[in-house]
Amino acid sequence: MSVDTVIKGGTIVTASEEIDAAVAIDGEQIAAVGRRTELPSAERTIDASGKLVMPGVVDPHVHVRDHISADSYATATAAAALGGVTSIIDFAWQGHHGQDEPWTDEGTLAEGIETKRALASDEAVVDYAVHAGILREDEAVLAEIPDIVADGVTSFKILVASQSGLEFASGVLN
Repeated sequence: MSVDTVIKGGTIVTASEEIDAAVAIDGEQIAAVGRRTELPSAERTIDASGKLVMPGVVDPHVHVRDHISADSYATATAAAALGGVTSIIDFAWQGHHGQDEPWTDEGTLAEGIETKRALASDEAVVDYAVHAGILREDEAVLAEIPDIVADGVTSFKILVASQSGLEFASGVLN
């Protein structure tokens, strides 16, 4: 058996301890942790001698290229990587496709997700996922939810206040 990469010589940092060991990575997943002599051969070996080897941070709440962010996926994810963040979860808003687009656009939730995924796939330098952002309560968006979940988006944010902040919706996802 062979793996893609082995990181050897470093000190592995976990939530509970520091270990002098090596890490085998295959298909972007950790396949094994142990002594280098016990791990499979690798196509690539990284010497991390004198360095700490630790998991990256997941930032589960980011806004990229939307109403409150001037960042592109290239700039936002490069900054994330510099800070040790290896995965982000961005908001894909229903009927919102960018900084200058109105929130009242009649686009679907699935279209908002497709737009964000396309931007990220072209520019992101770290792993990414999206939350589905629901801005309008209607039967059409509720009907989209099963297909969106089947497509891998399993978290939703719903805004229930109107622009004036005085009206609230209730029971949207009951």
